[in-house]
Amino acid sequence: MGQGQSKDKVDKATGMSEREKKMVLDSWHAFTKQHQDYGAVVFRALFDKHPDYISLFPKFKEKAISALPEDPKFRSHSFTVGMQLNNMIESLQHPENLLKLAVKNAEFHAKIKNVTPKHFEEFGIVIIGVLTDNQPKHMTPQALVAWRKLFELFNEQILAVFETEAESKAEGHKSSEPSRLASKSKSTTAAHSLRAGPSRSKSKRDQRKPSSVGVNKEQGKKDYGAKASSSTVTGAPKGS
Repeated sequence: MGQGQSKDKVDKATGMSEREKKMVLDSWHAFTKQHQDYGAVVFRALFDKHPDYISLFPKFKEKAISALPEDPKFRSHSFTVGMQLNNMIESLQHPENLLKLAVKNAEFHAKIKNVTPKHFEEFGIVIIGVLTDNQPKHMTPQALVAWRKLFELFNEQILAVFETEAESKAEGHKSSEPSRLASKSKSTTAAHSLRAGPSRSKSKRDQRKPSSVGVNKEQGKKDYGAKASSSTVTGAPKGS
């Protein structure tokens, strides 16, 4: 009786009992034993249910979903996804490691454009569906509850990470705004100085340089005087 109670004692870190953890692990082990390419199986199932999700994966987004199992890039990525998922599930008995892995995975994806917590939520639903179809004996109503608890835990961690990332981006945008405005102000002032500069320089030059009109008048007087003198000498009567 005491042993049964200990199996039903809920672990505060995960919200799951030892019995529920065992149900998850047993059903997962049966599935992965039957499908060595388990990553590709669950990943392909995700695209079957949500064809639009393939646009989030540049390496094979142009491929037809039916052709994905034979695509090397898809198989490589799905292998990585499967390993990450397996590592988290296998860490159920070590909640601290489980949460670290979940957070690390979320931090990576939070930086990818257009990826949202909703995508992870839907992926969890797909995985439970694949397990239910493939392992009906293991996926009892109690096991379904256990799996949902696990993915609720994952989704909580993922949502928290995405919210933190969004807040960080918002703060970064706010802090960069004053610098951008200051830089713009400096550029505007410099441009204004450049536009105003030639006028001031021209004004100074004009102050130092005599008016061309004055110069022409003075030159005209000199020329007129010279001509007058010349006329007086050469125009004297011949008889004098």
